[in-house]
Amino acid sequence: MTVAVQTGLTNLKNYLTRQGFNVVNFGNYPYKIDAVVYKGLTATLMMSCSPSHGGSILFVDCSGKTPFQVAEILRNKLYSPLF
Repeated sequence: MTVAVQTGLTNLKNYLTRQGFNVVNFGNYPYKIDAVVYKGLTATLMMSCSPSHGGSILFVDCSGKTPFQVAEILRNKLYSPLF
């Protein structure tokens, strides 16, 4: 799974790499990505992530989540139920 990580999330990026994910810098990778990990929602982020290579992209807001929780979300390809 190729995961684009927002600039500034170095510790999370390193953790995901150690967990076996193919981690790239968000905005600097011209190929297909499977997920985007970011902190806080911005319109720029959403606009720059159209799935031009087909398929869908999982967006994960890592605010308030541990690196382990983010990795589990990526592995399961979904968030836990809210209720």
